[in-house]
Amino acid sequence: MTDQIGRARLDGDGVYLGLDVIDPAELQEGDVEVPADCDLAAGKYRWDGKTFLPIMSQFAGASPPAAAPVSAEVALAGLIAALKQAKTPLPAATERWYAAFKNTIDGAGQ
Repeated sequence: MTDQIGRARLDGDGVYLGLDVIDPAELQEGDVEVPADCDLAAGKYRWDGKTFLPIMSQFAGASPPAAAPVSAEVALAGLIAALKQAKTPLPAATERWYAAFKNTIDGAGQ
């Protein structure tokens, strides 16, 4: 008895519809071999000629990541200001960066 392999069932657009478990000798040119226990969800992946890629429309309606309310530089400057107010000693490079940042548009009011 030979080991069985999987052959992907694809629609005309390359969308994965499932698999057929077959003998290796049944595999024909143009068939896409997959593991016999392939667990890809039908209708959720598309074959691009090299690999299966998720169909992005399945994520439609998902919320994009929210933008940060402030830039990392503004947040860092706020942290440095709080440390300075608490009289925490800061490295010289941090002091130089903070002094330069306060002269930028984003740093105005720091």
